[in-house]
Amino acid sequence: MTMDVRPTSRERRLFGALLTLGVIALFFIVVDQVATTIFIFGDILLTFFLAWLLAFVISPVVTWISARIPRLPRALATIIVYVLAVTVLLTLLVVVAGALTTSISEFVASIPQIRDNLPAILAPWQERLDALGLANVNLVVQVETILANLDKFAGLLVDPLQEIAVASVGAVGTMLIIFFLSVYMVIDHDQILSFLFRLVPP
Repeated sequence: MTMDVRPTSRERRLFGALLTLGVIALFFIVVDQVATTIFIFGDILLTFFLAWLLAFVISPVVTWISARIPRLPRALATIIVYVLAVTVLLTLLVVVAGALTTSISEFVASIPQIRDNLPAILAPWQERLDALGLANVNLVVQVETILANLDKFAGLLVDPLQEIAVASVGAVGTMLIIFFLSVYMVIDHDQILSFLFRLVPP
């Protein structure tokens, strides 16, 4: 005596729905695990990505120089390009910092003159406020209060600036890591590409 244990059409539909739901649940579990891993190693991955991006920008210049000067080693061409890039960047930083310092110094030095000329400077704005029915707002008094409290505001900015300075030390360390990683990526460009190609199946 034989028993027919073949599933019915309803059971097959139910089994197919369960398999589909299982695949969807597994997909979300895998995505969650991958996202957690990326979050844990996010700083490291970002460092390598920025190093690769910098190497991607610098590499064509190094290749162009190497092509124009055949006897020049790629490592030496890389060092030349990076030295030029760092020199230009530092020059821009020095120029911007100098201009900013000069502007701040000139502003601080001109504060007494600004105080003396406040009524004449603010007269047109005060007339507009009076025309709008805001005659009770005295711009001269308000600006004089702001100028008098500049020292206090400067004192309040000391702590945030110190925190930014401490944070910038870590940022400089990260930038150095990115810099040296990108140097090695540019120098060993061909070897890295061949290694990556070997990882990909034909």
